[in-house]
Amino acid sequence: MRLAATLLVWLPAAGCTPRAAPSPGAPARAAPPAIVLIVVDTLRRDHLGCYGYARPTTPTLDRLAAEATRFDDVRSAAPWTTPSVGALLTSQFPTSLAIEATSSPLPDGFATLPELLRDAGWSTAAAVSHTFVSARWRFDRGFERFDDSNALGHGAVTSDAVTERGLAFLDAMVAADPAKPLFLWLHYFDVHYDYVDDPAWSGGGPRDYAGPVKSALEFGELTKLLRRKQLGERDLAEVVRLYDAEIARVDAAIAKVVARLRELGRWDATLLAVTADHGEEFLDHGWLGHLKTLHEELIRVPLIVKWPAGVGPAPGVDARPAATIDLMPTLLEAAGVAPRGTLQGRSLLAPDDGETRARFAETKTTQGIALRSIVVGPWKLVRDDAGDRDHLYRLDRDPAGSRDLLAEAGLDERERAELATRAKQLRARLDAWRAGCEAARRIGEQVELSDAERAALRAIGYGEE
Repeated sequence: MRLAATLLVWLPAAGCTPRAAPSPGAPARAAPPAIVLIVVDTLRRDHLGCYGYARPTTPTLDRLAAEATRFDDVRSAAPWTTPSVGALLTSQFPTSLAIEATSSPLPDGFATLPELLRDAGWSTAAAVSHTFVSARWRFDRGFERFDDSNALGHGAVTSDAVTERGLAFLDAMVAADPAKPLFLWLHYFDVHYDYVDDPAWSGGGPRDYAGPVKSALEFGELTKLLRRKQLGERDLAEVVRLYDAEIARVDAAIAKVVARLRELGRWDATLLAVTADHGEEFLDHGWLGHLKTLHEELIRVPLIVKWPAGVGPAPGVDARPAATIDLMPTLLEAAGVAPRGTLQGRSLLAPDDGETRARFAETKTTQGIALRSIVVGPWKLVRDDAGDRDHLYRLDRDPAGSRDLLAEAGLDERERAELATRAKQLRARLDAWRAGCEAARRIGEQVELSDAERAALRAIGYGEE
């Protein structure tokens, strides 16, 4: 079952208190007549061709990246969907949103991106296929047209249906008022487990593999193989191949969106942003899936932004530190729409101020997991609040975050002291950030889950106590 601004204010590296916005004076930008935001669930950054992947999983996104800005160092706010997408659409971190359980909805108290655009006179529409971003979880706020009918379960294949609904909305908005600016959000879920093969992809279809991993194998059964030590190297390779087939399926669906924008004569003037809510782990750190850790394969995500004429930089790679919570202020600035209240992200259209920026991520569940992280320059600290310990990584020397320097053997006394000092400094910034987010906290009324829904969530790793 698939349970499924013109003036901008942002938060500083150390916490959740506002910093003065830059003074006006930059030349005015022409607002795009259309903004299309595509979020691909569970899409690993390093499985896209434009990010260096060898398999031909993403020909559409690779072509898009060639005429866009490909952001190379982007982090999500959380390793599972509700807090991650909630943060993206509000530019508020999960702690401020009080999203800490599968029954946590998007709370009132923070204006969403579609609400601000709608109130500024934009047409707004969305087609989604994950329960955790459905109307029941309050993600329909601000949308004049909203379709979540494709939240059909983990074994369903929904990319074509989401595209069909999204393009129908696009056509309807253009037909109703060709001069009115529009915002379309599409959330594709197929890359999320269960992994279903795609015979239409060059790497899909029948294989010489004959092991226990099958197309559409339930995730619970896959993790049983792992626990029983029955998931060998060839089996894992087949899991990854099936995952890649799902990516190729979604890439083909995105191609249809690009084609329709071209047919409508709107491509050149449209801002199109493609990102992911989080990635996926394939035994990189000993486990499968997501939700429970803040490892690099889960938190570092792709971001490609194709700017309209007159907005944004020339095509290329932007290596500056960025985060998915930066998308809302970026899109608002491009649209010429001011935010309401303080945003915790900052516009990617803002000039680089030379400051070494801190980025934060967190995950907290009812399964006894409480992790938060900070990345500043090459340093990454993960705080395990449940286990009362810290983990320190140096990503320029260890990009996968595989070596916890605080647990390294063979260090001399001076090296240990230096690492302890570094960890203490990062922990202080992390604690200040968390305190600020707690002060801004808003709590929404929890979604009532049935016993069957709770059981289905436990079967795929989203356990509720």
